[in-house]
Amino acid sequence: MQELRILNGLHRGATLPLDAQPVHIGADESADVVMADHGIAPDHALLSPNGDGWLLTATGGAIYAADSSRPQQLVELTPGACARLGDIWLGVAWQQAPWQAPPPLPEAEPEFDPRAAHGDSTATEA
Repeated sequence: MQELRILNGLHRGATLPLDAQPVHIGADESADVVMADHGIAPDHALLSPNGDGWLLTATGGAIYAADSSRPQQLVELTPGACARLGDIWLGVAWQQAPWQAPPPLPEAEPEFDPRAAHGDSTATEA
């Protein structure tokens, strides 16, 4: 069986066995997984079964793929993968698998400037 793991923050070390039911994650007491960390929205995300893995969907808060500093609407998670809700890392793993450390935060990605993409030399001037 797979489980949801909280890798850092106030609830570091907490787990939830995952079955075929979606899991609501947020700061509100009605969530299936209640997280009191700073930056967690009342209804932050939904974790749903998706084939052999899981799909994390933003429902009211920012979610990030492990390798990105840009908010995503959807993040696919397979066993061993992780994602961020704000600054909190979550992972999906097989119950008997060793725990992983939370990855370092990815470097900030530069903002896209459409003027620079089209050769406008004034795009970088302030």
